[in-house]
Amino acid sequence: MKNKYYCFFILLSLSNIGIHAQEKNPSEALGKFFNSFEEYESKRLKRAKLDYDAAIKKLNKEYKIGLEESQRQKTQVLEKAIEYYKDQLNNFPESPNRPYVMLNLAITINQLVEIYESSELNGRSYTKLQAVTILEDLERFYPRFAEYDKVLYFKAILLEDMKEKDLSKKTWLKLSNVNPESKFAVFASVALGDYFFEADQPKIALKYFEKAKKTYSRNTTSRFTPLSIKIEYRIVWAAYKSANLKKVESSALNLLNPSLPFFKRDLTSNIRTDAIELLSSALFESQSIAGAQNILKNKRIKKYAPKLGLTLLKKYHGVEQHKKSIKLGNFIIDNFPLSEQYPKILLIVAQSYKNLGLTTKRINTLEKIALLLPESSLWRYKIKSPEAVNTMEKIA
Repeated sequence: MKNKYYCFFILLSLSNIGIHAQEKNPSEALGKFFNSFEEYESKRLKRAKLDYDAAIKKLNKEYKIGLEESQRQKTQVLEKAIEYYKDQLNNFPESPNRPYVMLNLAITINQLVEIYESSELNGRSYTKLQAVTILEDLERFYPRFAEYDKVLYFKAILLEDMKEKDLSKKTWLKLSNVNPESKFAVFASVALGDYFFEADQPKIALKYFEKAKKTYSRNTTSRFTPLSIKIEYRIVWAAYKSANLKKVESSALNLLNPSLPFFKRDLTSNIRTDAIELLSSALFESQSIAGAQNILKNKRIKKYAPKLGLTLLKKYHGVEQHKKSIKLGNFIIDNFPLSEQYPKILLIVAQSYKNLGLTTKRINTLEKIALLLPESSLWRYKIKSPEAVNTMEKIA
């Protein structure tokens, strides 16, 4: 009997649990489930991130070990080569190949030093100064060496690396006069131009940059190359700093030639942006609207003329030379009506008319902007730049 009551009590208790479970809110149960799932996902993501970080750390460690091993092997090869060259110099002092062995020794020592400087390897028993000393011996005792210009070039580069600017300058000067037709003479002239430009002596810098351009043009069949573009870019800056406006104009026009074989897109954009800015500044300094119009009509820069015109127009408008602003602006409007810059130019001209109290002409100019708004407008059809279209709509 006692066991029967006990079983009945258990059944009753279980039935009460079932009753209470049925009375609970289903949404509350779902909420608890999803909260638990979010916790699960969170823990899973954290665990995955830890696994990922550990894997990356392992890869970096393995890469570092591999890199160090590769560098160690390179240093061993270079050190053996250095010992070999030294033996050659000691055992064959009268050899006709001695200058070549000395040059190779200097180059190899520098390579070894650079590996040590860029790594955590120990055993730095050589320095760049040792390489320079070998090159100085070459320079002194073998002035007729066939690779003499390379010796001077390498020495100048090493001295630059060692922050010995004055000594480097002397070497560049010597190199520029040793063999004027050598490509190393071009590098020397560019380096000297850079030296004087940094020393705030742009007129001297311009002289060396032009010398580099002249020498290089005699050594290449291509009109435009990456090196010629770099030289031209230096010329336009040195000319601007020297207030040589004519030289700025001619050099900037060369840089804005659309046939230039630029090799890096960002670099292309920066060089041409600078060329436009410097050319517009030169034209503004001349204060000649007729001169500016002649430049803008130049067929070589047709692609960049509207941007150049807008840049120059902003300069006149900024100093409130409104009559010149209107004259130049209307010239650009008449000649480049389908340019991206057209709405901005119209707006500046309209503002100049307003400042001069010429209300009717201002309204006529603003109406030209309004005519660009319709979907059927020729300007909208021709302009493919969403940014230019958005700018026009804001102005209108």
